[in-house]
Amino acid sequence: MINKLTTALISVLLILFLSCKNDDRNSFKIFIEKEQKDSIKAGSMIQLPIIIENKTNKDVTILEIAESCNCTELNLKTGTVIKKETTQKFFAKIKTDSIYKNKLVNVVISIKTNHITSIYSIEKDFYLY
Repeated sequence: MINKLTTALISVLLILFLSCKNDDRNSFKIFIEKEQKDSIKAGSMIQLPIIIENKTNKDVTILEIAESCNCTELNLKTGTVIKKETTQKFFAKIKTDSIYKNKLVNVVISIKTNHITSIYSIEKDFYLY
């Protein structure tokens, strides 16, 4: 015969299992594709590949995009819908300015979504030579 303590323990474990199974926090990611160059020529333009991975069971909408400088042009736009169970690639074109030659430049792109973790930031440092 199963006692009350065992029944309670099984119930708690079942609740934990079901809540973890439905947790989409780590199933939606925004990141830079593989390692990119850390040093680039001042005055040049580079493309930074950005991957958005949606392994959730819901579509996710991009609500806002903020860039740390006017040097960034992103082909991802506000209102873009990332369909459930998909991975999409976007590009950030970054135009470096020659006035920053021999300096470290930091580029940050923040993306707000309607997902559980609302705001994602992508950050990359470049040394301009």
